[in-house]
Amino acid sequence: MSTSVTGQVVLDTASGASGTQSGGSGTQASVSGLRVVVRTETGLLPGIAGNGTTDSDGNYNVPISADPLAGELTGFGTSARKLGIYIYPAKGPRQLSYVSVSDTADATLQADPVTLRSADISGWAVSLPGTTNALPIRSGNAVRLLVDDQVAWSHVASAMTGAQQSISIMQLELDLPHAYNANQSAERPEIILAFPESFDPAQPTALTGAIDNRPERLLLSAAQSGKQVRVMISHSNISVLTAIADFVILLVPFLIGSLIGFRPAWAAWSAVFQALFGGGPKGDAGALSSYFSNAGSSAQAVPFNTRMFSVIHAKAVLIDTVAGAAGNAEGILLGSPFSASYWDTGNHSVYEPRRGSCAGEPIPVHDVSIGIRGPAVADLQQQFLGYWNIAAPASPVVPLNPAPDAVLAAADEFPASVQLVRTVDNSTLPNLDSGEQGVLEAYLRAIENATEYIYIENQYFTNETIATAISAALKDTSRPNLQVILMVNVVPDMPFYPTWQTNLFARIRRDAGAGASRFGVFTAWSHTGPAPAHKHTKPVIMPDYLHTKSAVVDGSWATIGSANLDGASLDQFQILHALQFGSFRNGELNYVMYSGVEDADQTFVVDQLRLQLWGEHLGMDSTDPRLSQATLSASNGWLQLWTDAANAKLQGLIDDPTVINPANGRVLAYPQGATSGFGLLWAWSHPHKNFLQTSVIGGASIDLTKLDLVEQTTAFNYQTGKWADQ
Repeated sequence: MSTSVTGQVVLDTASGASGTQSGGSGTQASVSGLRVVVRTETGLLPGIAGNGTTDSDGNYNVPISADPLAGELTGFGTSARKLGIYIYPAKGPRQLSYVSVSDTADATLQADPVTLRSADISGWAVSLPGTTNALPIRSGNAVRLLVDDQVAWSHVASAMTGAQQSISIMQLELDLPHAYNANQSAERPEIILAFPESFDPAQPTALTGAIDNRPERLLLSAAQSGKQVRVMISHSNISVLTAIADFVILLVPFLIGSLIGFRPAWAAWSAVFQALFGGGPKGDAGALSSYFSNAGSSAQAVPFNTRMFSVIHAKAVLIDTVAGAAGNAEGILLGSPFSASYWDTGNHSVYEPRRGSCAGEPIPVHDVSIGIRGPAVADLQQQFLGYWNIAAPASPVVPLNPAPDAVLAAADEFPASVQLVRTVDNSTLPNLDSGEQGVLEAYLRAIENATEYIYIENQYFTNETIATAISAALKDTSRPNLQVILMVNVVPDMPFYPTWQTNLFARIRRDAGAGASRFGVFTAWSHTGPAPAHKHTKPVIMPDYLHTKSAVVDGSWATIGSANLDGASLDQFQILHALQFGSFRNGELNYVMYSGVEDADQTFVVDQLRLQLWGEHLGMDSTDPRLSQATLSASNGWLQLWTDAANAKLQGLIDDPTVINPANGRVLAYPQGATSGFGLLWAWSHPHKNFLQTSVIGGASIDLTKLDLVEQTTAFNYQTGKWADQ
């Protein structure tokens, strides 16, 4: 049995990521100081067997511990232990290489050389070490930032209306009226992408007659005028064995949750009831295909079938991605499914009639999307093609070749160099048997390179690798001024996530040591005056739901897309992993924007995203000098700005909650003493109430008898002009 492992990391000087010498940055990486971790991967006691680093020539010699059970199980026919050899950068958990080897009887186990490109070892761009699958950074694009779905969906409606030859959509859901009716006015609309200016949300009335800007009607109109219309909606295949096992494990907590008023439990039962007996909006491919068919339309709607618990979570609209109309080509990467409750403005009002039936998230929702024109549209088209041609091989999509030319940014766009990155489940796409984890690599590289600030706002924050990267960055003595700001939900809407999220915050603070003082976690809240029409005579406070998947780092890197920071979106689904008989992950797509790094030109779009997001959350105009990158960089005041805003908001709620001051913004710091509940059964601990009660300044806390805490808003009927609670 071996007592050490030796090997060498060799630098491939012939090629870099995406076929460029030494990667996009043009600098030569070093094979010195790379971390080597050897793990025992078989037996009853798997774990780390040894650690080491590479020398200046890339050589390593790692002493490893003996197998404590060696020789004890030979009578049972056991074979030599398996060892996993992992290579990492000098700092951070980004995996560069992995190989599994069998132990030998020799004292020293000689591993085969590992070849890495310079761009695999260092830099900002995703390279997918060991493969040539990484898409290149493409310059010459025009980027449109679409913050909140009032803006995003309005742009989608305009883009669909302006399509010349084709509209292609990949979605998780597209809610529809219960049935097609040739008389559009007789249908009950589910989604309205953009509302007429005459509609007053303060005094809402019925929307009568034909309603423009409904997605299904825009698609019918496009197909009727000869445009090619394709819609693909993800659909999970259910394994009977897995479904039974998972149901049994989840049944008891969901029953208890239902009895004590746990909203996600009720929502789950409601979804089951609607699936079995109808009554709710239908948003799957079968319903949309029937709608198109009943309308006599040539528009196509197909499901993309995935393994149970895995979905194609990416949501995109592609306009004119055909050779004949490439000059008009645009890709829109959406944050939200087409479900009415995701529609919201930047004000995030508690009672917003334009959310309609509120069939999804029944609270104010913040989300971020992105529109792209230029060469990078071809990459998004290629991803749609990969899935569509599996789902509908009889009507294949062809690549957008040649890719669109470089474009000039319009007045409401920004020039940018971008890279499309993805997460792919195992064996979902051709030649990707092990899938792909490009989104995870993108985040890890940004965290690894950050020196000033990391800003992340995300629906979920439960990924262990991301947490490890953040704590390592905060502990890194070469980056003493680095600050990390997270925007998260008080209560994520997935089982177990509330507890996992809270535990990760505590772990980051513990592992970061002294760097924990440069780590801040915040949440968003809507605070309005009384709403007597909804039986609220006191000021109303309500948590906002962050559905966003966005981040900005150092003004040099930003991402917008579909990927949450959980296992399902990055590496492997965390819930019931053992019962799924393997690793599952969702299909995700993110655009990454670069400014002044990886040979990308300086562009204002990265910092503009930060300004728009921070302005909305902190109650400031995006042009406010307090938000400027120069001011905050000079004072190293990134986190302090958020802390001051959160304290001002909290102090205002303590002093007099009847005073509604938009200048105080909408953020509250996540109190370290707050409890998230017991996994599924968080209702026992009333987390929203607990959060507000645990938020303290100078020993004073919010008097909740002076506020109405609302945890679920009310549906509005577009046809009758009435609220559900009236």
